[in-house]
Amino acid sequence: MKPAVLALAAALAGSSAVAAPGPIDRRALVDRHRPLVRAFDTESPLSVGNGELAFTADATGLQTFAEAYDETIPLGTLSQWGWHTAPNPEGFAIDRFRLTDFDAHGRAVGYADIPGDRRTPEIEWLRANPHRLHLGRLGFRLTRADGRAATRDDLTDVEQVLDLWNGSLRSRFRLDGEEVRVETLCHPRLDLVAVRVVSPLVRRGRIAIRLRFPYGTGAATAADWTRPEAHETVLVRSTTHSADLARRLDDDRTHVRLAWAPAGRLEEEAKHTFVLEPAGDGDALEAVVGFSPTPLAEPLPGFEDTRRAAREHWNRF
Repeated sequence: MKPAVLALAAALAGSSAVAAPGPIDRRALVDRHRPLVRAFDTESPLSVGNGELAFTADATGLQTFAEAYDETIPLGTLSQWGWHTAPNPEGFAIDRFRLTDFDAHGRAVGYADIPGDRRTPEIEWLRANPHRLHLGRLGFRLTRADGRAATRDDLTDVEQVLDLWNGSLRSRFRLDGEEVRVETLCHPRLDLVAVRVVSPLVRRGRIAIRLRFPYGTGAATAADWTRPEAHETVLVRSTTHSADLARRLDDDRTHVRLAWAPAGRLEEEAKHTFVLEPAGDGDALEAVVGFSPTPLAEPLPGFEDTRRAAREHWNRF
């Protein structure tokens, strides 16, 4: 037998003695790819979600400075059912147009044949409606020691990581030298966002949670903040630990429930704007916010229950 053939035979024989590769360490693999940000990057906000609801946050863990992201990647709270349709007094309808079929992965899909791509009021309305609706902007009200509202530039030592394995967004920053730690979650089966903030500033009344509601729009932001008279937000019920809100936008309805710990109060700061302030003297505030197209009949799970459900879901994913 030729030397080259002998060498090949020896190599093949030796390969059978090599141990088969072990199972992949899935957690180590996922953890190696955890996104990490250390600044307010308006082109790379992070999100939590469950396939039905998505919540995109800035570096505070909520949507505290959302306006800065409107021209890049808007921060939104969007659901599969959350849509809005603007009034249609003219009775615009797509069936007035001739449709041209195009092949889309083996099936015919009809698109309106619009000569010259005209931009008539009818065409603009049809293109914009229905449109996804930002269900509500959930952010912090941060106050400086001198009483001023904090800006992004007032926050230092920013660090945020998306823990993919447990479905948790963890954020840290400092305000006036005081550390603020935030954890943000989305329930795996409910249209619910949960947040826990820990800081001495909570006890001092310098951190509260603010919830704002917009009108609908076909723009990328899915929110129009300039038309407060065009929609309605009603505080239906409020206790020291929970509250219910009812929303009306033309013919569309949305219901929102909040629950929090420790005890606190939800107050209307302005039209469509509510602030949750803790009443206790602890350093932590937990809140959950559930969204629904119909009134919520069941109590909301708390922060710890949501964290446990998210961890179990994503560990199995």
